[in-house]
Amino acid sequence: MLKNWAFDEGKPDKDTCKARLKQLRQELAGLQQRLRQAQLPVVILLEGWGAAGKGSAIRSLIRELDPRFFKVLTVNQPTKEERRWPFLKRYFSSIPESGKLLFLDSGWISETVQDYLCGELSETEFFRQLESIQTMERQLTNGGYLLVKLFFHIDATQQHDRLYKLASHRDTSWRASEADWRQNKSIWTALTVAWRPLIPHGLPGR
Repeated sequence: MLKNWAFDEGKPDKDTCKARLKQLRQELAGLQQRLRQAQLPVVILLEGWGAAGKGSAIRSLIRELDPRFFKVLTVNQPTKEERRWPFLKRYFSSIPESGKLLFLDSGWISETVQDYLCGELSETEFFRQLESIQTMERQLTNGGYLLVKLFFHIDATQQHDRLYKLASHRDTSWRASEADWRQNKSIWTALTVAWRPLIPHGLPGR
């Protein structure tokens, strides 16, 4: 995980970070044009803990991009109508056209893990949905899509501190959701156990 990554240059200062980010955003804007010319559809899935910075990362990534050729999607809890659909239908309906990007702020894996831990899926149903996810991801990549999956990790103490800071300010209190607090106070260990086999290089404990 990134917390154990040995950065050769150490942690850069704020000014250096800003300069690097500006340069990288410009490079990303250039890559977007190349993707468009190559007609390559891209799905970028950002998973991870509540308050880990997924939304902030997306805002930073899209700042220099051409808004005509990307979409950002935050998938909320399914409605009663959506629960009657096949599990992955609402994700398939958002798959981008050739040459466009989709940024997903949490997605099919988070939904499956949360439903399992909330008792809405049996163990058999949980593993069946994971198999469906693997099949869908293979279909995407076999069909010419570039699928990028990222997991944003923070520990339980960091999450608590971030949620408390968000909840303490009237302009950001809405971002500290009941689901995030429940994740931190009640099911952190269970979530860690559930996520660990789903991440290629493992996930640290609490």
